[in-house]
Amino acid sequence: MKNHISICAAIVILFSSYALAGTWKTLDAPGAVSDTQAFGVDGSSVVGSYDGYYFLYDGTNWTTLDIPGIPRGISGNNIVGYYHGSRQILGFIYDGTNWTSLSAPGARDTRLNGISGNKIVGTYDSYHSFVYDGATWTDINPSMFYYNSTQGISGNNIVGFYVEHETTRGFIYDGSILTALNAPGAISTYAYGIDGSNIVGCYTEENSLQNGFLYDGSTWTSLNFPGAKETMMYGISGDNIVGSYKDYSNKYHGFIYTIPEPASALLVGAGFLFARLRRVPKTA
Repeated sequence: MKNHISICAAIVILFSSYALAGTWKTLDAPGAVSDTQAFGVDGSSVVGSYDGYYFLYDGTNWTTLDIPGIPRGISGNNIVGYYHGSRQILGFIYDGTNWTSLSAPGARDTRLNGISGNKIVGTYDSYHSFVYDGATWTDINPSMFYYNSTQGISGNNIVGFYVEHETTRGFIYDGSILTALNAPGAISTYAYGIDGSNIVGCYTEENSLQNGFLYDGSTWTSLNFPGAKETMMYGISGDNIVGSYKDYSNKYHGFIYTIPEPASALLVGAGFLFARLRRVPKTA
């Protein structure tokens, strides 16, 4: 099944320098020796990895998951991800008791990256993207892009990133139109998670370090874990954003960032700043 896809230029404005006064919480799995990373969130439930193990964290309790590979997304009781089989990469879905392998038709490798209800998004054979509804696999890969990866889904909206002319751009796809997402001043932009109109991901600047962002459809806000070397945001559910940050010893830690309420009131400072900047007269 082919979908009509066109490219729309994303509206780009200045990053908000008005910091969201939210709360950051580090997630280090109990007894973890090396890295802890958080990839997916639904409500207060977070999935991720540590020391080669995989976990579910409900805000209080940590549970080691009996699954074959990396959990990337969660919706209700269902967790999706992918693992390395004997000869190929396979997707999986885990319902809390049993896990089932999934492979896109005719694909060598399949990665499941996000889930919302019965809809799953991911990538097969490294550069084709799909949405799977439990019965039908639909290819949503724009043929003009060398690489395209769907990462998150909310309702009919899908986010991810693609490579064009050696530049990585995020995108949002509504089922018919693909709109490019370019973080202001960024060299590369990666969109990983979406919930309603809020999109999270990360972007790189000239120093090649990763910075987290929140984009609400009109305003870009840079969000970086305090004191971290790099910040990557992978999932969002309501006011909760999860991801990982790298400290200056190059160790990864998971985190939950809680957006303050009301987020819109705190973001008006960005529009005020932008208006003031436009009124500054040019100097010789």
